[in-house]
Amino acid sequence: MAVPGFGGGSCSSAMPGVISEVTPNAETSITMDFNQMVRSMGLFIGITIAGLILAANTESGHRNPTNINCTTAA
Repeated sequence: MAVPGFGGGSCSSAMPGVISEVTPNAETSITMDFNQMVRSMGLFIGITIAGLILAANTESGHRNPTNINCTTAA
C-alpha cells in the first residue's frame, strides 16, 4: 500500500505544475478543475471496488471481513 500511495501522491503533487506549463493561461483553471474531477472520480471508483471486494469476501453471518480479505482488498 505504501508504494501505490507514494506514487499517487508524487503524481498528484506534480500534475498542477505540468498542467500550468503546457496550457494557455486562459484555460489553466478549466484544466485544473478537470484534473481534480478525474482524481476524485478515480478515488471514488477505487474505494467502491475495495468495498465490493470486502463485502464479497465477508463470510455469511459475520460483520467484519477476515484479515486475509483485507489484504486482498488492499
